[in-house]
Amino acid sequence: MKSERVNVYISVLFVLIICIAVFVISMMSSRKSDESVASAYSAAVVHDTDIAMNKYIDTNKIVATKETVDTKEVADTKEVVEAKEAADTKEVADIKETADTKEGADTTETVNTNEEETEFTDGLIQPQSTETFPLDETGSGIEKKEFFSIDLNNDGVMDRIIRTRNENATAHFWDDYSVELNKKGKFENVSPEGLRTIEGADGSLQKIQFVFKPKFQIIKISRPWIYSWDNPTMATRTVYELQGDKIVEKSVKELKKVYDVSELFGNH
Repeated sequence: MKSERVNVYISVLFVLIICIAVFVISMMSSRKSDESVASAYSAAVVHDTDIAMNKYIDTNKIVATKETVDTKEVADTKEVVEAKEAADTKEVADIKETADTKEGADTTETVNTNEEETEFTDGLIQPQSTETFPLDETGSGIEKKEFFSIDLNNDGVMDRIIRTRNENATAHFWDDYSVELNKKGKFENVSPEGLRTIEGADGSLQKIQFVFKPKFQIIKISRPWIYSWDNPTMATRTVYELQGDKIVEKSVKELKKVYDVSELFGNH
């Protein structure tokens, strides 16, 4: 009986040990499973965190890139605006320069035109005929005669003015003028006395100018020679008119002291 009890106790103890072993193994398996789950959860958390960080980083990169692009676009826009402003400024400057240049050119043209308008002319435009003559061995004598056909007294018949160029082998040449009325086919000289020029190298002591409208006039401006050609003296203007078949002195007036009397024509 006692042996049977011992066997029962041993069997119960054995079963108990087995149950404890199973329990322990079960607990260890459960713990290992929990650790695996925890590890997996931790890995998942880390993975999600990495993904979140990457998304954050990517977002920051995108924002930074966008800011960079925006900044570049602003810079490019500013550069374009500045370039356009510079181009506009240059265009305005060019337009102003062109305008100034044109204005300067117009002013120069006006000055030149005025100079042309005030340049001396004796009023005789185009000769109907010209006769030329040889000069002597010194280069002196009559060089040419120019014939101008003009109706001076409005009688329907062409009268004439003859301009004769005289050389004396120096710069001091002179022109003689002859005013001739046509009297039944014959020309009669009606010129006033001293109707000639007195020319210097750089100026004139006496010049003659013919005016045909509104009426025929002869204007003579002269000054006396005193001491030298370079010494300015008082100039006098004498105006002649045609009365009938004669040329008479109409007026005499002192003007001012000058070197070249040519500059006084057009100011009477």
